[in-house]
Amino acid sequence: MGNHAQDEADDELGRNDQRDPDRRAHDIEMDDAELLDESWEKGRGEGGGGLRWLILLVIPVVALVVLQLQPDQQPSAAPPRTPIASNTRASTNTGTASVWPRRLSAKLARPGEDRWPARGKVTVTAVGHSLLGIRGGWDLFALADDAVVRIQPARGRLTTTRFPSLGSTVPRSFLVTGRGALVATPMGFVPGYLVADGDAARELPATLRGHITVVPGPDLDHVWVRVVDDTGSFVFRLLDLDGTTAGSDIPAPPNMQDPMLPDGSGHPCIWTTGGIYDVTDHGLDRITTGTLQAIGPTRWLVVECDDHDGCARVVIDKRTGTRRRLPGSPVDYFATGGVISPDGGTAAIFDPSESGMLLIDLASGASRRVPVRLGGQNLTGEVSAAWSPDSRWLFLVEDDGTLVAWDGSTGRLRHLGVGLPSLSKVAVRAAH
Repeated sequence: MGNHAQDEADDELGRNDQRDPDRRAHDIEMDDAELLDESWEKGRGEGGGGLRWLILLVIPVVALVVLQLQPDQQPSAAPPRTPIASNTRASTNTGTASVWPRRLSAKLARPGEDRWPARGKVTVTAVGHSLLGIRGGWDLFALADDAVVRIQPARGRLTTTRFPSLGSTVPRSFLVTGRGALVATPMGFVPGYLVADGDAARELPATLRGHITVVPGPDLDHVWVRVVDDTGSFVFRLLDLDGTTAGSDIPAPPNMQDPMLPDGSGHPCIWTTGGIYDVTDHGLDRITTGTLQAIGPTRWLVVECDDHDGCARVVIDKRTGTRRRLPGSPVDYFATGGVISPDGGTAAIFDPSESGMLLIDLASGASRRVPVRLGGQNLTGEVSAAWSPDSRWLFLVEDDGTLVAWDGSTGRLRHLGVGLPSLSKVAVRAAH
């Protein structure tokens, strides 16, 4: 009977936990009072006068602790846009377990049906239809503060993998791999994670931690970092995803400026004395003395100026080195961090004059603006954008963390139509 009554009480408290804070605080106080009444009767029966006075002293202390633990009685903020961004109930239970009496703590810490995916949990959501009508077998990866979301548009499938929060102000490198996605930070106290497809996140090996940037290698199983070698010299080092050196180091100039950028072809490119250079297996090749506006797998888009202060956009063919000047004078000389579509036809760059996105036709030089909000993302021109492998879709993260898709066939912006957390970066992985 005693166990049955205890179970009923536990179930009732679990239901109370779903009520508003005022009612829940009242229930906690009443449960405290019941516990104290039991002790009072026991003390009375056993001549425990000292116990009565001790309990009288404990009552106001417990009440004060409970009041301090309640949230301010203000209108609650609007719920987060997505399930990933909030796990309030779980964090509340964790925070109170060491303060409340043992019996109460055990009851309130009992997990119910979690609305949000828990830290370390992998959650798969089947939408039931393709997203945006996409049929290709490629994947879109998106990074939140505490999760990676793998989006398979053609299958209508989302896989969300959570990990400890990176911290909203911590910079991070985010790139796709053959196994899933890699999240790296330059902060020693934030280890970074490798999120394999369908598996829980695991911390990066030590050799992949603490780098200003990590950039993609020549294939999906390797990455580049800049390190100091045994002689005290800066070098570019190719690592596999287990953190093992996978080739000969390439000397790096000691006066290069961080961060490195991916060159779009499996190597870093850097800014150092004399201009912007591509890092190749045989050394440094200068790309331009001007500004590198956009990078793609087959082309670069740069802005170069002559001695008379005349500036123009120039398209550079990576394979042949051919340089072609586009008509018109750019007004966005300092725009950088753009991406060129896989077919080499369009460059998407940050437009500082409008705090939005500018699309440039690399054949004609004509440009058009995409009505997205990117102003809060950067002062350096870094924008999170990624093209689909067929060059039709451009995925963008707006400055409020919303993911949008620009449809090149219609010129319209679209939403995916699924719930997502507040995001910071996106990347695309072609079918492999």
